[in-house]
Amino acid sequence: MNEQMNRALYIGCALLLLILAFTSFFSLYRDYRDYASRVREYTDTPGVATMETFSGCFGDMTGHEVANLLLARRRTDRERILNSLYEDTAGPSEFGELPELVIDGESYEDFRLESIDPDGTYQADIRFNAYGRPVRIEIRGR
Repeated sequence: MNEQMNRALYIGCALLLLILAFTSFFSLYRDYRDYASRVREYTDTPGVATMETFSGCFGDMTGHEVANLLLARRRTDRERILNSLYEDTAGPSEFGELPELVIDGESYEDFRLESIDPDGTYQADIRFNAYGRPVRIEIRGR
């Protein structure tokens, strides 16, 4: 009898802990979603002082980094095309519009991957809009 009581208490405590874990997970997840939506609403509105564009120089990149950026952008474009084929509604993407990517004066679509020197250094200039989102990325070889 005592063994059955211990077993029932252990099972009861385990169920109570499991219910408590699920409850806290879903309540914290709801709070996180509310916080994320407030941040999104706050960052989408322009500030008091706005500017048309901000241009910044963000240092050197290696040829490997430029090649990875170029391949990632091409893969993203391919995935967008494939997703548009299978989706019924064409809604906005998760991250919005991607910035324009220009490498040595050419669009990334026309730029040949073979012309990148893996050991070379490249200068990256990024232009932002008034909301702080990147609009154009210009990469020039040195």
